Amino acid sequence: MEPATESQTVATLRTSFAVLRADGHYRVVATRSIAIEQVIMSFEGIMVAEPSRYSIQIGSDQHLESPPDEAREVMFDIRPWRFLNHSCAPNARVSGRNLIALRAIAPWEQISFDYNTTEYRLAAPFQCRCGETTCCGTVSGFAALAPEQRERRRPHLAPHLIAMLREEDARD
Repeated sequence: MEPATESQTVATLRTSFAVLRADGHYRVVATRSIAIEQVIMSFEGIMVAEPSRYSIQIGSDQHLESPPDEAREVMFDIRPWRFLNHSCAPNARVSGRNLIALRAIAPWEQISFDYNTTEYRLAAPFQCRCGETTCCGTVSGFAALAPEQRERRRPHLAPHLIAMLREEDARD
């Protein structure tokens, strides 16, 4: 038997979630139970040096972005990560170019990750609406977090943020 192609792998992952629109907002929801540590989706896109409102930072100066002028319908199929929302108490984390379940996720539950665990500075900060007791308030990126907020996120930080944190600690 030949190994699965990238498109077959994406198709298999794609059956565990869907992009929905409710209350005027897009979101990614589970369509079936997702187990802890399961890869939910892989990220595809173009690499850019500067963040945008919709990019995901995956390296110090590396931001994954959708190609310019890409149709929304194409994004639904190829770049569903574009519709992932932030939560200060997320059920998933970013690891490289994958989204991994932090805990079991029930069918029809929204899938979210903490933008502050991948983004050093957001191009377009916004007020968080997660309602969690540990809410950061304004989501501006890791650089804007208080020391205790940074520490709480440490176990789920992207490698590039860990490296930046080490550099900051070395300067102090």
